[in-house]
Amino acid sequence: MNGLGYVSAGSPLVFEASVPEQMREDILLSTLYLQLTSNKKYPEFKDFSAWNIRYAEAMRYLHYIVAGRVRITFSSSSPSKTVKLETIIREGLAPLLLPDEHGYLEVLLQQLADLQRESKGMKLLGRHAVEVAEDTLNGEPVHRVRVHAGVVDNTATVKMVTINFATQEPVLANFFTQHFMLSNIIGGVEMEYFSAQLDEDYAELKRQSVFKALEGRYSEEVERLF
Repeated sequence: MNGLGYVSAGSPLVFEASVPEQMREDILLSTLYLQLTSNKKYPEFKDFSAWNIRYAEAMRYLHYIVAGRVRITFSSSSPSKTVKLETIIREGLAPLLLPDEHGYLEVLLQQLADLQRESKGMKLLGRHAVEVAEDTLNGEPVHRVRVHAGVVDNTATVKMVTINFATQEPVLANFFTQHFMLSNIIGGVEMEYFSAQLDEDYAELKRQSVFKALEGRYSEEVERLF
């Protein structure tokens, strides 16, 4: 298995090992920037559509070339039907991945499932991917989850899924292993998935500005998993 896994704020990523180190760093830094600038503009998780629009605008600003973007929503009122984040990620990315890339993704998902509560990677994901009870519905607290997971192939193409949902269930410390009741999810699970590459202009025009904007937050917000 030739893969390198990371958590970048609220975004787990796995790279094919042949991706050059500078390109790997560019993708990690730029995806961190994309999240933080979108969070700054729309700090509340309920602004999912607006947040995604901001994210897409920032991608264009950084000279990401997006090959395509698809949005879907699914829901169920069944009292017994559940969903897991790892299943959503696997199914959301499946149309974009080649056979070897499915293997990289499976290793990443297993590593996420094994994360301990006190690990840096889990703390990063908890801080950036979960919003706990900021408001209520019918007197019950509403918790929100927003996760971005991706595979970066040997052409340095980022294949990413973004997931957002609100639930009236408490969110566990390692929410990747949690079975969420779809009947408790408000408005369904929303996903956007896309593939994109950094244009060569990024190195000349944006690399230094991204590095400066992050002000050393790379070491604070990015953790190597494997």
